[in-house]
Formats: sequence, structure tokens, C-alpha cells
Amino acid sequence: MANIWYICSDVQYSEALVRSMRGIHPEATFILEPDAGRVRSCLKEHEPHRASVLIGPSLDEVTPINAASALVQDGYADEVVLVLANPSGSLRSRAARARISRVHTLEAFTAFAQGAAQKSSALKLGDLDEPEGLSRPGELPSSDGLAKVEGLPSLENLSKNAMHVTRKKDCAPIIVVASGRGGVGKTSLTAAMATHASLWGMRVALVDLDLGTGNLASLFGVKSGDLARFSQQPFDETVLQAATKISDQIQLWGPCEKPEFAETVTPMANDLLISLSNGYDLVLVDTSTFWSESVALAAQLCDRLVLVADDVSAEVGSLSRCAALAVRLGVARTRIIRVTNKYDVAKPHEAYVYRADVGLEAARLLRAADGGAELRELLHSGHLQELIELDNPFSTSTKICIAKILSELGCLPDHPEAQKALDTKFPTKQKGFFARMREVS
Repeated sequence: MANIWYICSDVQYSEALVRSMRGIHPEATFILEPDAGRVRSCLKEHEPHRASVLIGPSLDEVTPINAASALVQDGYADEVVLVLANPSGSLRSRAARARISRVHTLEAFTAFAQGAAQKSSALKLGDLDEPEGLSRPGELPSSDGLAKVEGLPSLENLSKNAMHVTRKKDCAPIIVVASGRGGVGKTSLTAAMATHASLWGMRVALVDLDLGTGNLASLFGVKSGDLARFSQQPFDETVLQAATKISDQIQLWGPCEKPEFAETVTPMANDLLISLSNGYDLVLVDTSTFWSESVALAAQLCDRLVLVADDVSAEVGSLSRCAALAVRLGVARTRIIRVTNKYDVAKPHEAYVYRADVGLEAARLLRAADGGAELRELLHSGHLQELIELDNPFSTSTKICIAKILSELGCLPDHPEAQKALDTKFPTKQKGFFARMREVS
């Protein structure tokens, strides 16, 4: 799985630093954050030694050496690298005393990154076994079991015009909805939360990372797109413009038209999510049951990871393993939210379940009610938006869920319905006046 690097520098140097870091760590996730204090706060939310920091020149309010020293002192960064225009000898000595990992000049660091990228390319091509025989250029072994793949671009052409994406300071939150097993209703929950947010005036980007068999588009009664058709080109604006329009406020990306091409989308998943976060008010990501590399990258990048369990069947084991995996990926426990889906409004609420499991110790508990036969009928016919407009337990509870999540993230819209949902309690069935009371012996 990819590691995480925070790039903390002035805007005029950030693009060059990110470009250089991609040459050294091509599989890493890069988060651009010019505020050193905010980087320290973000690192405290991660598990220790799950992220690294590069401090560049011209930081505002605090000098780079002080920021790097403070990060080392905190102990939450795996590695702290300092890159300055012209570091003096005394500054290098001070950095060594502060146990800063490395100090580079900006020019030397750029040259080092270019050399690392060339060396990486050479290693991919150099250590190959000797061929058994000679073949002409373009000749392939003949076999009925091999499929010919034509028209694939070279890595050189892909990287030449690639769009380098970094997350802006005031970007939209990314909420990833995942589960430990299938059939728990995470897709319907994702679609419902997106619809509620759009009715509150938010511009919502939906991403279906169940790339092989996702059906998020069918809940809205539209035809899904095909992300795989962009896998043979560098990530650019054409990917962002190829969304499926759900409504004026909701756009959908994914999945793949052919499941066999699902893995080809993985390299663009990180850039896609960051770009949508920079351009929309909210990004909601539906995932597959199997945690592919795309799902893991989304979990590492998200602001909240919503783990969905089904109240109908036993979910203890699968949800626990799912939460433990998220923690091992570096997701802070405080970013995990548990949702009990399809709960019966007449049953008592048992909030203590799962509390002792790894990753769920600090997880906030939310609930989404079972909508019954009416819900399933409307969902299967692609009328989710009509369902949300009805007064039913499913619509009410999912509205409460997204309101509480957005409030926790500090981005709840100033809309009367949003404020009302935040103060509303989850639906329960009230006892009748003549309800039977249990005898106490």
C-alpha cells in the first residue's frame, strides 16, 4: 500500500517539490498543506510512524527549521526532510542535533529526485532473465491461451503530460463508505446521504469504487460511466468532465463497464479523489466488499471512514477485521464511524456491541433504519430520489447520519433542514398505551 507524505512549503515551491517527490516515491500519496501547525495536528490523528513530512522553503509565520524540529519532537512523523534554497553549515548542524532525517538544497534535491526516477526505471528493465532465443521486434509467442493487448501507451508518454494533483487547504471532505461483507446496504446508504446533502445545496461528487460490479448509478435510474476508458492516458481534465449527471447537484464517476479492467483504474484513484475534493463541496465514495488497492488508498485519504454493519445478521467478526485493517493502513481511530444499517425501530438499541474491537474503540455509532418492502421496490426501480422525499424511517435516519457526520467535520450547510436533522433523534417505535409490561419477580 502507498505511504503518505505531507508537503509543507510555500505555494511557489510546492509544485516542484511534489514533482520531485513523485520521482523518489512514485507510489506515495501526497498531501499539500502549507500550514505547519495543521500538519502537526493531522499527524497526531494518524497512528505513529504512518506518515512523513517534507518541509520546504518560505513557510509563513514559522521558519522551516523550527517547524521540522517541532515535528521530530512530536514523534508522530516517520521521517522529516528539510529542503531549503541555501542551508548554511550552522543550520545543518542544528538540524543534526534536532534529529531531522535529511537536509537538502532545493537544486540538489531536484537533481537527486531525477536520478532516483531514472534509476527506478532502469531497475524495472535491467534485472531480467536471459532470453531462451532470439525474436524479431514485435514478435509474440503464439498461444491460444494468451490475449493480445494492443495500443497501450508507454510510461514515458503517460508521465509527460500527467496532471500533478495536490489537495488544497480548504478542500471538501472525503467520506468513504465500506463494510466487512456484502449485502449490508452501504450503496443505498451512500446514495441516500448524497441526495440529502444535495437537497441542502451542496455540490456532491459520487465515486463508485466497486469498480467491477458497482450499481450505484442504477439506484438513481441512470446509466453508469466507464472509468477504464481513461486508464491509457495521463490523468487530466477529461476524466473530471466524464461524470454521469445524476442531478444538478450530484455527479457520479465509475465504475467500469467491463469488470476485467477494474484494476487499470487504480493508478488514477488517488488523483481523482483529490481533484474532486478540490472542486466540490462533498465527496462520497462507495466501495467494494473486497478491499482492493483503490479502496485502501481511498481509506487512507478520507476524512471519515464509515463502516456499515447489517443489524439483521451477525456482523461482529467481519466488521472487526475491517476496522483492524483500516487501523493498520494508518486510518486514525477518531476518523472511523460505525453505522448499523437496516435496524428495526422496535428493537432496543445496544450501543455496547463492538466497543472492545480493534479500531472501533472511539468509533461514533450511527443508525439507518430498515425501509421495508417499499424501500426495496423503489431502489430496484431507480427511484431513490422519490424515496428520500417520503416521510419514512429510512429517509429520516439517513438524513440524521449525514447531518451528524458533516457537523463533526465542521461543514454542515446553513440550511433549515440540515440544522433540523442534526437535532432530530433516530426513529424508534413508541410503546402503545396498553403495551404489555414485563413482570418483575
